[in-house]
Amino acid sequence: TVQLYSPQRPIVDVAEVFLWLMAVGTILCASYWSAWSAREAAMEHDKLLK
Repeated sequence: TVQLYSPQRPIVDVAEVFLWLMAVGTILCASYWSAWSAREAAMEHDKLLK
């Protein structure tokens, strides 16, 4: 007979938490960058109109 070793898995894997944090961080950074660049573009546009 062949016996396979199957260790107990944790409820939450550290890699899953790390990947989730990377995904959320990427979304937050992209949102901030988008708002910042749109604000800069609006300020530049206002300078040209004055």
